[in-house]
Amino acid sequence: MTKFLDERTARYAGTLRGPRVYSTDLLPELFDAADPSGSVQTAARALKIKMLSRGLVTLNGAYLASPMGVLLLRAYPDLLNGPSILPAMLADKEGLEELVSAPMESYAALSITETDLAQHIATVEARMHQVMPWEVADVSERFRARLIDGLSSGSSLIHGELSATKVYDAERKQALLDAIRAVDLGRSANLREMIAEDVPVPLQAVLQRYATACYHGVGTGVVQCETGADLSSLSRFKAADMILTDRDATPARLSEETIFIRYFMARALATIQARVAFEASVIDDLSFENVHKISGALGDSGFQDRYEAVLEAFSAVTTIVDPGAALESFDDTAVAQAAVELAAMFDQAIVEEVPNYITREHQIEKAEMISFGSDVLLEGINATPIGNFVAIAKTMRSAAKAASGTAATLRTRNHDKALASADERRREDINEIVRGMGVSGPKKASLLDGIAAMSNVQGVVNRPA
Repeated sequence: MTKFLDERTARYAGTLRGPRVYSTDLLPELFDAADPSGSVQTAARALKIKMLSRGLVTLNGAYLASPMGVLLLRAYPDLLNGPSILPAMLADKEGLEELVSAPMESYAALSITETDLAQHIATVEARMHQVMPWEVADVSERFRARLIDGLSSGSSLIHGELSATKVYDAERKQALLDAIRAVDLGRSANLREMIAEDVPVPLQAVLQRYATACYHGVGTGVVQCETGADLSSLSRFKAADMILTDRDATPARLSEETIFIRYFMARALATIQARVAFEASVIDDLSFENVHKISGALGDSGFQDRYEAVLEAFSAVTTIVDPGAALESFDDTAVAQAAVELAAMFDQAIVEEVPNYITREHQIEKAEMISFGSDVLLEGINATPIGNFVAIAKTMRSAAKAASGTAATLRTRNHDKALASADERRREDINEIVRGMGVSGPKKASLLDGIAAMSNVQGVVNRPA
């Protein structure tokens, strides 16, 4: 490691325990240069909510030196005043200056001079007491492979979305694949620039959403955290966008048992942080320093270790090749019970603490509410939680129906409605799905009881006042 990293506490991805989330709220494509203050407020709210609801927030350290990062730290100099923000840094870099990728013109457009940027970097580095070192390894190629996989398929969701524009044909598809194979993905901005310069305008927004979702999925795996695509009321990058990555759209991974295990675990993780009622004004008034303190309450009462046990239960079942045997052996009772108990612990540790840190009275007739509910599922042998919306939407009666149902969800493109619609459909279908699965009668009853218990928690918490 470099001297820069040696001088700071290193927290490696594989050593993290308990609730944790990967944030891409500072992604350059989420920054609106026409409304910089609005972009900064959105990012600040999203980060605070993630800190409160997930405990630890990892983010790409490079974005702390982006134009958005400069403005964010100007507005909130206490962002790093606590342990709940963990910047991820390439292990071979000597500091943030080596990670600056945006052209100086983008800083100058916001009245940020080279001197301002240098001072900002020095200030941020002085406040970075902990980092997550990571190696680039094959990250770029995994990103490229994920992009190509979806675009190469004639039946993928992203192919359908692009084809619907009427300007995407076989020739355009081949040109796009050739360009992606050739572009240097060691710098994420290269892909954004290629899309902006070489792709017809009608395709750009869809393709950029797809690229962002692929990038997010790869990053989530690197830092072994939950996804940050959970703030449907806050971020331009929605959970529903993960549908475009189409990572589960293969018959081998669309068995009802496999889908159901993922659905059950998604329900468990969503139950733990089920509360969705924070006033925007409360979040805005909480300083980041106080959010760090409130978030620290998650470390009490054994919450983190019990949370990790839920993830380990999924990790164990993913090692079983046969989906039916996996579901039969899945300890759903323990997972559901832990989720319900952890939800109560979360309520006490976080929700009851928030009023103690409010800095002014709120007299708002109709307060704007911020949600941090999420659709999450678990991927890979490390039980890394990710917010890939696609498999949850695919909780249908068969692989064929799952694919068509997911496409229908995608076509709504109203993210809040898409998420609500998918949730309603899966609630309607779940009993019939369980009854039709090839597991024993007692296991079916146990699965339904577990879902009912978790749904009751979410129903009580989510009920309007």
